[in-house]
Amino acid sequence: MVAPVLEAHPDIEYTPTMLSHLLDGRSAGAIHNVLEKMVASGAAVRTSDKPKRYRHAVVEASKPA
Repeated sequence: MVAPVLEAHPDIEYTPTMLSHLLDGRSAGAIHNVLEKMVASGAAVRTSDKPKRYRHAVVEASKPA
C-alpha cells in the first residue's frame, strides 16, 4: 500500500503520519516499519531524521558502456 503512493509521487517527501492519512487511517507505526524496510532494500530514501520523511528512491537507468 505504501510503495504505490511513493512511486506515484517521487518528488514528495512523506512522513508516516501523512501516509497514514492518505491510506485511510492505517497505523503510522506500521507504515514507519514498512518505510524502514523499504529504505533497507533501496526502494525508498529517508530524507530527514526529525521529523522522519521518506520519498521514493529514483533509480537511474544504467548507461551503456
